[in-house]
Amino acid sequence: MSFKWKRPSLSLAALLLTTLAATCVLVTRGPSCGHDFDFHLVSWLEVARSWHSGLFYPQWASSANFGAGEPRFVFYPPASWMLGAALGTIAGWHATPWLFTAICLFCAGLAMRRFARDWLTPLAATAAGCLYVANPYLLFVAYERTAYGELMAAALIPLLLCFAVRPVVPIAALAATIAGIWLTNAPSGVMACYVLLWIVLLRLASERNWRAPLRIAAATATGLLLAAFYLVPAAYQERWVEIARAIGPDMRFQDSFLFHHTGEPFHDAVLHTASLLACILFAFALASILLWRDALRSRPLLWLASFIPLILLLLVPVSAPLWRHAPQLAYMQFPWRWLLVLAPVVALFTAGSIARYTRSTWLIAAVAVFCTASIVACSRAFHQFCDEQDNVSAQIALMHDGDGQEGTDEYTPRDDDNAEVDQDMPPVRVLVDPGAEEPDSGKVQNPEYQPDPSVERHATITVTDWSSDHRAVLLKTPAAGYAVFRLMDYPAWIIRRNGAAVTQRPRRDDGLLTVPVPQGRSQIDIRWRTTPDTWIGRAVSLLGLCIFGFILCRERHTRERTTP
Repeated sequence: MSFKWKRPSLSLAALLLTTLAATCVLVTRGPSCGHDFDFHLVSWLEVARSWHSGLFYPQWASSANFGAGEPRFVFYPPASWMLGAALGTIAGWHATPWLFTAICLFCAGLAMRRFARDWLTPLAATAAGCLYVANPYLLFVAYERTAYGELMAAALIPLLLCFAVRPVVPIAALAATIAGIWLTNAPSGVMACYVLLWIVLLRLASERNWRAPLRIAAATATGLLLAAFYLVPAAYQERWVEIARAIGPDMRFQDSFLFHHTGEPFHDAVLHTASLLACILFAFALASILLWRDALRSRPLLWLASFIPLILLLLVPVSAPLWRHAPQLAYMQFPWRWLLVLAPVVALFTAGSIARYTRSTWLIAAVAVFCTASIVACSRAFHQFCDEQDNVSAQIALMHDGDGQEGTDEYTPRDDDNAEVDQDMPPVRVLVDPGAEEPDSGKVQNPEYQPDPSVERHATITVTDWSSDHRAVLLKTPAAGYAVFRLMDYPAWIIRRNGAAVTQRPRRDDGLLTVPVPQGRSQIDIRWRTTPDTWIGRAVSLLGLCIFGFILCRERHTRERTTP
């Protein structure tokens, strides 16, 4: 028995049902407090607070480093924290983790269906979308890691592959996809560029002409121009932070090859899980290719199949020289992130191989069994219960209290030690010496603030403004001293004392902004400035938008001329 699957509404219903099944654990058990949950939730709360104060595109996360802040939003791509903040503002913070996950998974299914329709029937393409939504690696990202940026990128990777292997590469669509990936997750952006490079090499070797590679290159350049408002400041301001700390111990590629052991229990447990998922995906890939051997007669499908041995190579130690020397590849941290590219290829070949040998009803049954087994086995196993201090209510309360949280190591201003930042510091204090009251991080990291009356000036301090991009304080001190702010020093801050710019100021080991003040009254004004690199990035993105519009209109006109 078979039937025709033509109505798009049936496909949407199947993808929606799979998404609801994959995310029902968030409804029954609450949010999954995975590895990155706190980071993302706090970012969403920070952005929503900035929006309420009238700042649409914040750069500074005020609650990091226990209220001293960090330039998080300069470096972390904006799509995930903007979507999370919008969902939290509209639907409430307790519903946001489920809504965010469901939206990402559903869009991933739609993208996978669009990708698969170039080779499969509508029913089989929908089956591929359902398999992609329920594949174990996406559930691992959603629940074990709660890497929401990577989860958003999962909705774009199938489109990247879809456009890059077409006979005529659509420049505008591919450019928008590349820009979207970079604006959701930087490691996925690095992967996307290497994926396109691999496809270019394959097309050059097999087609022996430059038309498609040049179109891919044009799309890549246009996509990077579109994302330049984020990429240019992030790339330029890396020199102002400890970005190399992003690849410290247990975060380096050599620590995360398949089934590697570092001796750190938590890292090894996560790596073991990721390695098992990789083995499952590779097993399905091999089995589906053996069943659907006819597909390899198609050049695009052969190019896609080539990612299977390539990614296997990247997951084992023999590829270490490549990881070490290829530009930016080491900053992906975990080789198993390449499973994000492998997963849509596996979903395509699995759905194609089942559809090749079975009728419609058996295809639906087989996909339903695979999806159910994956969701039942993975969603509960990967879901992480929240401790009292990590749940949504606790984070909201902490944001309102103003106590703040630990900072992110790689966003710490250069030559500073965020482990020496005290907890519960006053907004401003006036000290006799700029280096006074600094804790010893070798004993306790981020200890409670302990005032020392012998090194403090008994100044009168009036805080007139204390927002994420502006701090204003009026001081009256009986003698000259140093005003130490609960604020990390960073080159983007403009400091004025009694109207005059303060360019030379002492440096503390904890990185707190310190301003010399004379005896008497001092009006100190600290504002975040839009740095030249930010203006350049915005100008480049505007140029990219003009180029994108021109290409889009030209491609549309070409389609209208060639379509009967």
